[in-house]
Amino acid sequence: MILEQRDPFDAETERVGCDYDRLFAAHERLLRRLALCVLHLAVVLADRVVAGLPLSMDGYTQEIGRAGRDGQKSFAVMLWSDADAPKLRKALTNSYPSKEFVLGVYNSVCNLRQIGVGSGGGHTEEFNIERFCRETGRQIAQTAGALAILERAGYMQYTPNAEFASRLMLLIDRRRLYGVTEAYPHLAPVLTAVLRLYTGLFMEFAVISEDRVGKMCGLSRQEVYERLLELDRVGVVTYNPQKKSQLITWLQDREHERYMVLPPEVYEQRKADASYRVESVIAYCTRADECRSRMLLEYFGDTSAHDCGHCDVCLAKKKTRKMALEQRDIIERAIHERLSHGSLDYDTLRCIDGVDSNAVTEIIREMEDEGLLSIDDRNVCSASRANAH
Repeated sequence: MILEQRDPFDAETERVGCDYDRLFAAHERLLRRLALCVLHLAVVLADRVVAGLPLSMDGYTQEIGRAGRDGQKSFAVMLWSDADAPKLRKALTNSYPSKEFVLGVYNSVCNLRQIGVGSGGGHTEEFNIERFCRETGRQIAQTAGALAILERAGYMQYTPNAEFASRLMLLIDRRRLYGVTEAYPHLAPVLTAVLRLYTGLFMEFAVISEDRVGKMCGLSRQEVYERLLELDRVGVVTYNPQKKSQLITWLQDREHERYMVLPPEVYEQRKADASYRVESVIAYCTRADECRSRMLLEYFGDTSAHDCGHCDVCLAKKKTRKMALEQRDIIERAIHERLSHGSLDYDTLRCIDGVDSNAVTEIIREMEDEGLLSIDDRNVCSASRANAH
């Protein structure tokens, strides 16, 4: 079932005017109302509620597939608004910016890091994409999309959440360790554990684990972290705690722009596939003339699927057909009733209160074809004898 959200905030703001406090209160009321509607749908109407358009039909299928796992009949409801489709198309544009933009990002990164043509292969360094975009006037989302394309093309790799383990090196020699433990007895257990667990600390940095150190000296990870920071402050060690950072890696030497290639399987084909997925999602939500289940199955290649009879489109068609049959029955009975009292002029017979004259005309013609009434040369309608009796 697809429910389109209409934003009632505009109408509400027209009533309250431009007073900020009243606008804020109106907004809060509308948010609470929407939350209650979603809760009602989740609890009463649906086994699965999806808020907003999914990125693809594949993801949506996985999401709604969680309903009905008990083998019982289940329903999924998607909440969406008119703003969702443009946002989805914008996300596609950000993921696949123009080739000129992609090559511009490549050259800017190389220039800012002073990587010359023919050099840099295998080089890795920290790269802050937010700062880069501020300095070059680019959008973050499009820049991230360009870096992903450059990685697929084999030029450079952007790692947004690289984890660096904690590293430690001693700044004093062994002869001064005793004095440190005497001056700072609360730091002695951590320092002793580090010396027992790791070698080479006097000459170079070693990767350490705060959990392992804490286990040896009976302290929590946080307590070990605080004591190592204190050892760093007093000049006993250099301590670089675990952190996350953004990295950029040149997968090959810098190439001149004129020789760079973004092959179809990296750019055009992937963009076309992504566009198809996006438009399939939008069509699934916005079309009201085809069964939702059939659209879903056709997306995965099953062209032999039939209407399910249970989705909102199928139920609406059933309701429309039922209403059409009921209206036809009403019109036919009205025509029979009027002709039972004698012949009537065609135009007069077409006029039935509360009924579209075009619908009446169509049914009169069908009844004539079926022999239920006749129309003479003067356009006078009469009931057939068999029907009259």
